[in-house]
Amino acid sequence: MKRNISLIIGCVVAALAAAIGVGIYVAQTREKSNSILSTDGAGFAVEDIPQADPLMVGRWQNTENPQWYKVYLDDYDDEGFFWGKEWDESEDVREEDLAYHGNGWFLWKTEGDMLTELHTMDVQNAQVPKVWRVHHLSSAVAMLPYDSLILVDKAYRKHQFHFIKLQQY
Repeated sequence: MKRNISLIIGCVVAALAAAIGVGIYVAQTREKSNSILSTDGAGFAVEDIPQADPLMVGRWQNTENPQWYKVYLDDYDDEGFFWGKEWDESEDVREEDLAYHGNGWFLWKTEGDMLTELHTMDVQNAQVPKVWRVHHLSSAVAMLPYDSLILVDKAYRKHQFHFIKLQQY
C-alpha cells in the first residue's frame, strides 16, 4: 500500500513538473511571437530591421537609355544600407552577368531628398560612393500610369536621369 502511494505521489509530481515546463515554454514562445508579425500576412517584418522606402524598391528603367536598369532592393545589410544593382545592356552587360555583391551592385540609403549609393567591386573590398538628389519620386497616378523617378547627379547638377518603374521587387 505504501508503495502504491509513493508511486502515485511520484506520478503526480512528474505530471506537475511537466505541466510547469510546458507552461514556461508556451509563455516564452508567445513573448517571442508577439514581437514579430505573422509570416503569412502582408505586413511580415522582423523587429528592429529598417524597411526600405517602398516607392524606391523595384526595377527602374532609364527613359533616355532604355537599356540602363537600376534595381533597388529591400535587402538590409546591417550598416544602415540596402542592396541594389544596375547594368547597361547597351554596354553588353546583362543582369545575369553581375557577380553577387560585386561589379554592378551597390548599397543604398535615402536621407531626406539625398540618395547615397556605395558601388562595390569584384576585385577589391572597396566601395565607390555616388550621391544623387532625388528630384522627383512618385507612384502611378491617373496622368502617369507608372511610377517615376528623377535623379540629379550631386557632383554635376545639370545631369538629370529619368526612370520609370517596370516592376516591384
